[in-house]
Formats: sequence, C-alpha cells, structure tokens
Amino acid sequence: MGNFDEYQKLLRYKYGSHAFMILISLQFINFGLGLFTDFQWGETRETEYILLIFIPILYSLVMYIYHGAYFLKHQNGKLYSILFFIIGILLLSQGFSPYADIVSDGLVTLNAIGPVSGLIWISISLSYVVRNLVEKRKEADEED
Repeated sequence: MGNFDEYQKLLRYKYGSHAFMILISLQFINFGLGLFTDFQWGETRETEYILLIFIPILYSLVMYIYHGAYFLKHQNGKLYSILFFIIGILLLSQGFSPYADIVSDGLVTLNAIGPVSGLIWISISLSYVVRNLVEKRKEADEED
C-alpha cells in the first residue's frame, strides 16, 4: 500500500475493518443457526464459510472503488473496469453450464463459487461506472 496516498489508506483501513466486522457477524449467525436449529444451507459447512466470505469481500471492494481507494492515481480505471467485467462474465457463465450443479438437493454446492466470484468482478466494474456517473452529475450540477 505504499503507493496509495494517506486518504486512500485511511479509507482502505476503514472499509477493511467494516468488512471484517461483517464477516465475524455472518460467521456467528451461521454458527448459531447450525448449532441451535440444525439449519444448513450449503452442501458442507466449508462451502457455507467460503460463500459467506464473499459478502465482506464484495462490500469492501465496492466501497474502495466508490470512494476512490481501489486504484492508484496513475492507473487507468476504465481499462481495468473493462477487463474486470470480461472476467466476471466468463466466471458468471460457469453457472449456466449443464455440468455445474449450483444447487443440489436444496443445498448450495462448491460450484457456486465461480458465478459468485463472477458477480464480484462485475460489481467492481459497475461500481467504477456508477462512481464516474455520480461525479459527472455533480460536476454538471456545480456548473449550473
């Protein structure tokens, strides 16, 4: 993180700690559901834990990008955004494969990791687009 300015570092620490608290909360809720009600939504407990980790990852990435703490000042965000969108579409398309059962017997399987990670990649590029649209709208409102 040496190339980030102080404000970007502050934002990354802030949203990283928020994501960590979200992760802890989700894990405790999932543990409590499994312990007290024998409720299991994943094929295995490991599948549940892995898929729950994607939620704070998604939160932190979206917040980093929206508040300008993801890309360095000299990086071209548009190019990365297009690349991330393509990667996301490729990963998301794995979910439509007839050989990948995402849900089996009412339980989410490990095959859901590909499409879920694809959604994360797509959300990175969508956050960047939304951020740019909001900035352009603010600039247009300031000019009027």
